[in-house]
Amino acid sequence: MLKSFFTVLLLVGFSSAAFSAAPVFCKRNFSSYQLTDGGEILVTVEINKGAATGIAKFVEDIPFGLKAFEGESVGGTFSFEQQKLKIVWLNIPSQQVFTVTYKLKASGELNKDYHIVGRFLYVVADSREEFILSDAVLFGKATAVDTTLAKTLKAEEIKAEEGKNYIYKVQLGAYSVKKDDAVFKGLQEISVEESNGVYRYFTGSFTSKDEAVKRAQEAKDKGFPGAHVKPFKDGKMVLN
Repeated sequence: MLKSFFTVLLLVGFSSAAFSAAPVFCKRNFSSYQLTDGGEILVTVEINKGAATGIAKFVEDIPFGLKAFEGESVGGTFSFEQQKLKIVWLNIPSQQVFTVTYKLKASGELNKDYHIVGRFLYVVADSREEFILSDAVLFGKATAVDTTLAKTLKAEEIKAEEGKNYIYKVQLGAYSVKKDDAVFKGLQEISVEESNGVYRYFTGSFTSKDEAVKRAQEAKDKGFPGAHVKPFKDGKMVLN
């Protein structure tokens, strides 16, 4: 009887530890990447809260020339002041995965491209953590190339150059603070690059994109659902 009790206790403890290790992950999508006069872009952000509890906040830095308007905030408080969009929850939504939305409109002449940077701040086991979303670019120039065509051309350019000084790494995540390598659960060849206070962690360094894809799948299996391949040339990451 006593042995069974301790067995149950150990299992409960293991389950709690596994749950606490569940990763937070956010994915952002745009209804269009091309801004137009008078047009509106719907931004959708899917948030997997992992083991986060209590207060949470989603923040986007919106470039000058754009205005943000409330969409679906899932019980959070929306605000947009001094080009900073915020959705704040005193208690994070109960759903494991939930979706928030907001709308963007141009407030002036569309004469440049607009870079959007976002992050999700949350609490796990009384520790404040932060997930940094991938940078996004909206095209506002009148001469901007159709984004689908631009992406196709970029992909063809990378493919044509494959094997010519290209190295492929797998990005595991982007954080506002440095992480210990132990966080990455035995993945090999961990490297980090810092830019504007953001630390991007990678695993591997491959001349073959196929090998990098295999490593990305390994990383996903180990609890990094956002793992994806990034090409580098001459030591610099290629934006694709």
